[in-house]
Amino acid sequence: MHADANLFFYWQPADWDDNEKIDDPEDSKPEDWDKPEHIPDPDAEKPEDWDDDMDGEWEPPMMDNPEYKGEWKPKQIDNPNYKGKWVHPEIDNPEYSPDDKIYAYEDFGVIGFDLWQVCTWWAFCHLHLVWTCHYLTHYIIVRMAQIAT
Repeated sequence: MHADANLFFYWQPADWDDNEKIDDPEDSKPEDWDKPEHIPDPDAEKPEDWDDDMDGEWEPPMMDNPEYKGEWKPKQIDNPNYKGKWVHPEIDNPEYSPDDKIYAYEDFGVIGFDLWQVCTWWAFCHLHLVWTCHYLTHYIIVRMAQIAT
């Protein structure tokens, strides 16, 4: 699958090449490239108290190989077939017509709330939806007076 695959990727023309760089076909791995990443430590010595019967065959510890060059990758060159990033064509929808009142309803009837509780001791109580702050202020004054008595 293409690294940048998405829904529009599958509709791009089959001959479209959107890879900006490609491997150089004339580049080849040097003969001396394949060196192991780790080698046995040449200065390591078998301990005097090592018992092959008890401890098994002694193997020297490994160390980083100074001649290791990493994984070989071919040189990258400009792709002669590169056409740029493919952009899908956009066409007008003949059935589209703007509607400024698409969400305007005379009566919703209900309102839903998605309340997420983090702590179990939280409680939601006395939820009020008001049109004006004046009504809310009046309600709070009246309610506080009721609670105080």
